[in-house]
Amino acid sequence: MGDAARVIGWNGMDVPETLAALPPGRYRIELVDEGAASLPLETQERIREGIADVAAGRTVPWSQVDEELGQRIAMRRAR
Repeated sequence: MGDAARVIGWNGMDVPETLAALPPGRYRIELVDEGAASLPLETQERIREGIADVAAGRTVPWSQVDEELGQRIAMRRAR
């Protein structure tokens, strides 16, 4: 839907002002599933796995991550 996308609430009976104000044309309307957070299923699963890793203690201290990323960036800059 691109830049023209609009989110509306509809009670199933009355025509919302947002729709009534649109110019004539073809429109695609789809239900926004608030529970799914609009993320692809693969992304949702990766987030769940990450949360499980944190809960199980399978994490790396931020200081170590920061140091390793700094080293990688320095190596790339040196090329």
